[in-house]
Amino acid sequence: MLDNNRLVGQIPAELGTVSNLRAVSLTNNSLSCTGVVPGAVDIDGDDVQTCDREQLLPCFLHLTHTTVPRPDSSSMECPLVLWKPHEIAVQNCSGSGVNRLGDQATNLANVSITDQRWDVDPSYYQYSGCKCLGGYQAIWSHNKTVLKCVLDTHNVLAPWFIPTAVITTFIGICLLGAVALLVWLKVTVQLRLKWQRERDLLKYRQKGVPNGGPATIVVTDVESYSGACGLYPAATPAVTCTHVHCAQAALACGSCCMVCQLIA
Repeated sequence: MLDNNRLVGQIPAELGTVSNLRAVSLTNNSLSCTGVVPGAVDIDGDDVQTCDREQLLPCFLHLTHTTVPRPDSSSMECPLVLWKPHEIAVQNCSGSGVNRLGDQATNLANVSITDQRWDVDPSYYQYSGCKCLGGYQAIWSHNKTVLKCVLDTHNVLAPWFIPTAVITTFIGICLLGAVALLVWLKVTVQLRLKWQRERDLLKYRQKGVPNGGPATIVVTDVESYSGACGLYPAATPAVTCTHVHCAQAALACGSCCMVCQLIA
């Protein structure tokens, strides 16, 4: 574990020859693929040195296409750093040059990608392959070698939006529920009245003729009622009143069953 040690420069290729390493953390240092402290020059400078794809990491490591969120407050996700296949690592580390092993490349540890875990600051490989998390805006500086993620205020919802949306949704649900209830009640009442009427009629028929007390049965028979009303429209109210009076008189006598009929 080499994190928080104020290290500067490049990661030496000789670390690849150590086979007993299991986890290497080089975070919170000032290491860089160029050997220069990241962001040491003016922010607007266009002369910041950039690293080629093969120079971003030591010759035995590479950036994968899989990105994971950084375990810090940077609000970004960056590629995983893994070992290259052994044959490719030996080939890339052979020869002379900066951060190469020459003939010692054959001494590279023959490890699988799961044998060693490397954690390197994104600033080392100039944030190559990194991107901001959702809701954050990418700001590149130092000739696009330094990435900073800031909150995207253009896509941030106003503080009142969520409460207003919740209240509006609640009111809408209540209105829909009220309408649905009214429709249900209307349909149910209509059906129930018909059903209840049929049930009551059946119940009355099952009781048979009223007994156990006085009963009055009144039958009003107005012969040729329709014809008479057609010939003498002025007499219609009087005929109707006579019929109603008969019914009222029967009710006054305490009847429990009344049949009123107009025979046309």
